Amino acid sequence: MKHWFGFLLLLSGPLAAMPPGKLHPSFFQRYDANGDGVITREEFDRKGSELFSRLDRDGDGKITRQEFWRGLLRHRFQKLDRNGDGQISWEEFLRAHRRLRGQSHP
Repeated sequence: MKHWFGFLLLLSGPLAAMPPGKLHPSFFQRYDANGDGVITREEFDRKGSELFSRLDRDGDGKITRQEFWRGLLRHRFQKLDRNGDGQISWEEFLRAHRRLRGQSHP
């Protein structure tokens, strides 16, 4: 389970571009299940387990390359499709691009 953090950052998109120590508060809150201000190993492993289950589409206990990339693309698409209409408009694309540039170039 020690590699979950890097894997979760990869799937979290713009968070991966943030410098250390600048983790977005919503990311922290998502893993701090009881809201006590710390993320325990149990809380972190629970989220990792949920992620694994979502990616393991056929439920065989393994994530294939195809399952991994489909999960990653589905997640990224949902982040870009701000209005949830199943399409990424030019405006949605530009907004995401500008946001990423703003985070990586202060």
